[in-house]
Amino acid sequence: MRTWRNDPMVRTRWILLALATPPLLLAFILGDNHDVRFTAAFVYTTGLIILLVSERIIVSTRTRPETRLANARQGSIQN
Repeated sequence: MRTWRNDPMVRTRWILLALATPPLLLAFILGDNHDVRFTAAFVYTTGLIILLVSERIIVSTRTRPETRLANARQGSIQN
């Protein structure tokens, strides 16, 4: 399974989430208006759901043999 240390795309997505958390948290805490608080919570939750779903899809497609065969160079697979 892909982890934080050995995959740059995983690292990039989690860094983006970590960078987005403080401003959205500040907007949620300091926002006087309910619309501002709702928008900050909605944006963060949507981003988190997209991140987790994309991780699951990427992991499941990388472990399928047909995906590995399609990505292999022609002639590099032994019969």
